[in-house]
Amino acid sequence: MHNIKLSGYNNSFYHKWQQLYTQAFIKEENMSQQQNMKIDSKNLSYIEDTLNMEALACRKYDMYAAQITDANSRKLVTQLSQHHRQRFDSLFGYLNSHN
Repeated sequence: MHNIKLSGYNNSFYHKWQQLYTQAFIKEENMSQQQNMKIDSKNLSYIEDTLNMEALACRKYDMYAAQITDANSRKLVTQLSQHHRQRFDSLFGYLNSHN
């Protein structure tokens, strides 16, 4: 199993992602034994990379929002963070539907 860490992000977000990834990995192993894989390992790797990038973007924008004093700028950066969180959740839902 791959050892992946999303260090520095809030625990519920990380645990949600880790649970999904573990489920997808176990499912992948089981399905490869049955020759009936829905998500092959190459695509799972792409999804893993995308999840990491979305989590990183979310973490960065959250950090920036905490440091910005201008209300309009903070609102914009918070919206960017929410956008990346929605992308992460959408991808999470996609993987969960193939579980």
